[in-house]
Amino acid sequence: MPLLTVLLAAKSQAPLRLSILDVGQGLAVVVETDDKTLVYDAGPIYGERFSAGSGIIAPYLWRRGRNRIDLLIVSHEDGDHSGGVKSLLKSVQVDELLVGPGVSLDGGQHCLAGQRWHWGQGIDLITFQILSPSPAGAVEGNNSSCVLLITWRNQTILLPGDIEQQVEQQLPLASALITVLIAPHHGSKTSSTVEFVALTRPAHVVFSSGYRHQFGHPHSSVVKRYGLVASRLWQTSEQGAISFVWNQQAELVVEPTRSVIPDHWWR
Repeated sequence: MPLLTVLLAAKSQAPLRLSILDVGQGLAVVVETDDKTLVYDAGPIYGERFSAGSGIIAPYLWRRGRNRIDLLIVSHEDGDHSGGVKSLLKSVQVDELLVGPGVSLDGGQHCLAGQRWHWGQGIDLITFQILSPSPAGAVEGNNSSCVLLITWRNQTILLPGDIEQQVEQQLPLASALITVLIAPHHGSKTSSTVEFVALTRPAHVVFSSGYRHQFGHPHSSVVKRYGLVASRLWQTSEQGAISFVWNQQAELVVEPTRSVIPDHWWR
């Protein structure tokens, strides 16, 4: 079978697929619909010879039969979120670029609370909304992160970048129940406050962090906090890349790359 046919066959026909890639200590998320692709953050760069952009994200997209990115969002300027951007831009065509206020990239438009767009139509309509930063918000650093809320039918996904307590309290998430949450700031103790966790009560929480990394993410208190609201916990350092796939009936299947390691290292 020709290679192109194999690649096209790999393309998901699911209405919505969310994949958190294993980039070590960092973040790279791919959102796929039937005909569009969004990438949120591009992971780190590991020296001159390897970058998450060209070495992890681009090959993942090619394997999925996708040779272009409709929208690339770089949440903020920290290297574990933006380091792989340049190599990704060289590897894959990017149609639109949305960046945090502290990120400077040619052709990039700054994200701003209130921005909203839609993909698809009818029951497959997906709504994307930027919740932060506000015009008066931080212009750099963790709290300047582009916070993205994705809504499809009764499913909600929240990608908050590295926001900390101050911005968590300001998000317009009144009694929001989140299906999948990427833990703010990789599960750092400066984020995921008791109030934020109680408000969002996510069904699934993903910690994107490096195995036994010096930062120690996720913090044990944060892990416990999500456990108390019955969130199911996932971690890229244990399970590798993790995909959340919804079918036409809005039924969710979670596809981790690796099995859970029984003896969690944070305990």
